[in-house]
Amino acid sequence: MASCKVTAYDMGVDRVPLGMVQAVHKVWKFDDWQSHEPFKNWISFTSLLFHPEVKLIYCGLTSWKGDVFYAFDPKTKEFRSLEFPKIGDRFDVKIHRSLELDDDGKIVGATAGLHSFAEHPEAPGGKIFTFDPVKEEYEVLGIPSPGDYIQSVALDRKRKIIYGNGHPLGTQWGFHMKTRESFPMKWISGHKLRCDDEGCLWGQSNQMMRWPGINEEAERIAAAVFNIQTSSPKLYKYTPDQGYQVFDSYLYPVGGRTPAFANMRDGGDGYMYVGASNGALYRIEKQTGTCEFLALASPGGRLEGVDFGPDGLLYLAGGSMYCTRVSVYDRETGKVTDLGPIYDPKRDETCIIVHALAVTDEGIVYVGETDNCERSGFLWECVPEF
Repeated sequence: MASCKVTAYDMGVDRVPLGMVQAVHKVWKFDDWQSHEPFKNWISFTSLLFHPEVKLIYCGLTSWKGDVFYAFDPKTKEFRSLEFPKIGDRFDVKIHRSLELDDDGKIVGATAGLHSFAEHPEAPGGKIFTFDPVKEEYEVLGIPSPGDYIQSVALDRKRKIIYGNGHPLGTQWGFHMKTRESFPMKWISGHKLRCDDEGCLWGQSNQMMRWPGINEEAERIAAAVFNIQTSSPKLYKYTPDQGYQVFDSYLYPVGGRTPAFANMRDGGDGYMYVGASNGALYRIEKQTGTCEFLALASPGGRLEGVDFGPDGLLYLAGGSMYCTRVSVYDRETGKVTDLGPIYDPKRDETCIIVHALAVTDEGIVYVGETDNCERSGFLWECVPEF
């Protein structure tokens, strides 16, 4: 039976009792969290990227201290700060879903925040930066949307364009890496944005498509009786050359609810493979936009971890509320194989919410944990055993 050996690594646990969390979590503001022990020590692993040249896992963190970028060595099992505060400010407390590898080997990233605009209208906005992993040098490219912070980016390597969306203002934009100018976009949503290998940005439009077999009366009954919206956003792909191409296809609903994109990867076989917020795995034919439901791969929902391994298999991790598991999808057989829970028996600890995944060139899976309310998040090493 397939499984995986799980080991959790941390940069400090900083465990907090329930009573203390309950006392502060609804009343504290950004400044309070950033200044009080032990909460200001809490981190989450919100972005992961394996670099094939330097053989390190790059970790984008949530950190109240602003020390949001680390390298993890899979050989030594050691973390090392990459000293992001040298280029950041106190509002740069997160790299949310914003690490991409460019063709020149540099890492493209962006910063997110945890404050509200009403609290800190003086906050300058999220930064787009590059990091040279050989020289270990940063370059700040700019702030694409002043006052707003960056939730996710997608990189068009061919045209050197970065697409992104923001919080708390909800801006949507493209950013030219060469001219360092931004331009407005629409329909940019999803937890992790991606472009395909040709540089096309994929997403969900605001044009709706009614599910098959639903007439107007059925639509009204579903809304009134079951609180179900029987239409879903059409899928699109976008390039500056061709604009928006909207398809008559959508992500198949599970449980009567249309999911959002959680993550996706280009399979190099003519398909985009999509992990969705409902835990389902889909694939989209890149030329026609046809979308196929493959499996409910994560019973805990939130299929955030999607990455191909050196064996050509698609490794998956997802879930929330301690129902988190790793699985693998074989494109040749169409089979999803469960590899088990993200649980370290030696620590007796379980990952609460999966937020990111990366696979090394040796086929070792790393999972980033977020939003644990009683301790810092861990980096989970999952070694598949087939």
